[in-house]
Amino acid sequence: MCSSGVCTVSCGAGLTDCGGVCRDLGTDRNHCGSCGTLCAAGQVCSGGSCTVSCTAGLANCGGTCRDLS
Repeated sequence: MCSSGVCTVSCGAGLTDCGGVCRDLGTDRNHCGSCGTLCAAGQVCSGGSCTVSCTAGLANCGGTCRDLS
């Protein structure tokens, strides 16, 4: 989008301009909750927070995936 002769990024609803690219801060692992906040390996971005992602059959126990059986 151009405004007063300057090109700017125009993000749609629910997206945020992070360095010229529109990002969903609620689900983007590289921009989780705010631009540049990276989730660690094994984590996903859910609701703007990095959380552990356990595979089926495992439970998140204090940030570690455990088999409760």
